[in-house]
Amino acid sequence: WEGQYLAPSQPSNTTEMVNLVETALTNGADIVMPNCNNVEAFADVISHAKELGIPMVGISNRHEDLVAYIGMDPTNLGQAIAEALVQAAGDDPIHVVTVQTSL
Repeated sequence: WEGQYLAPSQPSNTTEMVNLVETALTNGADIVMPNCNNVEAFADVISHAKELGIPMVGISNRHEDLVAYIGMDPTNLGQAIAEALVQAAGDDPIHVVTVQTSL
């Protein structure tokens, strides 16, 4: 098989990511796997892919017109982290900092 990885020049540049997906559709991609960090911004290109019969698999974000989703459930992840922290700390007070960013 042959694959191609495309990424915006700046992290989380939604406009550029949408343009890259549109280019992939125009160039005849068989399947597209975008990180739809803003599903509203991706709505038109997702619809276009659906019209063309090109399946799109979401990475990290869900949308009703994506054929599948690869990622995690952030609510369950947060619950699991909190439970692990409580178990690790026992009765001792702890101070926790979590740092997150979108890719």
